Amino acid sequence: LLKVLCGFENQIEGAIILNQNTICEGGLRDYVALSYVKQEVYLIQGTLAQNIAMSYENNWNEDDINNALAQSELLDWVRTLPKGIHTEVGELGNLISGGQKQRLAIARALYHHAELLLFDEATRALDEASEQSILDTLKGLAHSGKAIILVSHSSNVMAFCDTIIDLTKQD
Repeated sequence: LLKVLCGFENQIEGAIILNQNTICEGGLRDYVALSYVKQEVYLIQGTLAQNIAMSYENNWNEDDINNALAQSELLDWVRTLPKGIHTEVGELGNLISGGQKQRLAIARALYHHAELLLFDEATRALDEASEQSILDTLKGLAHSGKAIILVSHSSNVMAFCDTIIDLTKQD
């Protein structure tokens, strides 16, 4: 479903309708700024800032980087690092924890000013405390006007949601 919403796959049956407009190929990305955060976060071998901006060029907006870090609850941690936002994450992020990777993915989504955040089992590999912390972050984002769609099997995640849609096929 998330891949269809993003336009990565075309739906086989049915339609996606947004504000009375039928969404065709290209998904919602042609109508709304969206970010797709997967369980397996992709990180480039570079710095925290490069991974948030997804650019090796140093032309990012540092205020926007810091704002995204604050919203994803990483700013306090980054401020303790000797190189701050210029700290290397290592190959595929091996120098940071799983929870930090997830938060970095959230920061990336926020840096790019996504109005719609799509999370695909984004907390599955995390311990309960890290999962709850990320859900608290998402709750704050939802209250600030971001739309969030979560795919999860976690009862903690489902308890966080306003609306739950069960896509299990029933005969």
